[in-house]
Amino acid sequence: MVCIIDFDKTLLKNDFFKEIFYRTLLQNPFKLINHFLIKRSSILDLKNELLLNFKINYPVQLLLNPMIINWINENKAHYEKIIIVSASPDLFVKDVLKQLDFIDEMHGSTSINLKGKNKLDYIIAKWGNNFDYLGDSRSDNIIFKSARNGFLVTRNKLIHVKK
Repeated sequence: MVCIIDFDKTLLKNDFFKEIFYRTLLQNPFKLINHFLIKRSSILDLKNELLLNFKINYPVQLLLNPMIINWINENKAHYEKIIIVSASPDLFVKDVLKQLDFIDEMHGSTSINLKGKNKLDYIIAKWGNNFDYLGDSRSDNIIFKSARNGFLVTRNKLIHVKK
């Protein structure tokens, strides 16, 4: 059995896409207008555009959610692999997490935005139905329902939502 963990607001305390989206909205709103109204591109295209050239200039360990790190340390022995699956772009996820040795695999969005049902379909195609899942958002509800165990990550606690 594997453990699948979400990236933004789960393994990490922040959400890079939301941060850079709002920063772009304030600093260069025409970039977003161009993206959605003129190019008519997808949200995944915007994620790629904003995040693929974004570099973190500080240790990623500062962003790790200590509650999730403790949970991983306490539970890693129960799993064949600890895997990150994210709606963030694949290259960005791998670049941010490349220094972490407790993650066995990292997967982000490539041609399909790995969020909600798309993420669930991806998980089942790669690892089947025998997985536990840690996530933080409403779009994870469909994944919680299919997971053997689901854990909802809130600001200060981990809630077991299914067994």
